[in-house]
Amino acid sequence: MTESIENRLNAAMKSAMKSKDKGSLTTVRMVKAAMQDFMNQPNAPAQATDALWQGVIGSYVKKLDKAAVEFQKVGERGAEKLVEIEAEKTFLKPYLPTQIEGEALKDIIRQAVQSSGAQSPKDTGRVMGSIMKDYKGLVDSKQVKDLVGELLAD
Repeated sequence: MTESIENRLNAAMKSAMKSKDKGSLTTVRMVKAAMQDFMNQPNAPAQATDALWQGVIGSYVKKLDKAAVEFQKVGERGAEKLVEIEAEKTFLKPYLPTQIEGEALKDIIRQAVQSSGAQSPKDTGRVMGSIMKDYKGLVDSKQVKDLVGELLAD
């Protein structure tokens, strides 16, 4: 059996403390804080599962992506922050499920378009809904939206 995400994060935190790797240590602490915030919500589960950790980490990575867009707008001043964001995303990637990309993603989208009967860009939401429901966490929603838009625009 593979080690739980929580245990792997704890080990990564200890390792980062010993090696004085401030970037990794900060990333682990931010993710653990995000999980704590989630667990403090009403109706939160009593125990954090790997799926829950993946959801929280995925959410955190999305926030990083949004921040990266903002830092790109500031140009040279944001370049240093962009490097930090990329380092955080690289550190967190092993904790997330492997993303479906390329031809496999296009096949999924083609099937969803065909099964939903979508014919125009107005139907994008319906197609997106079915894909995101079936492949939550396994596909990048922005990439799916772009590909669905391309396919329905033809």
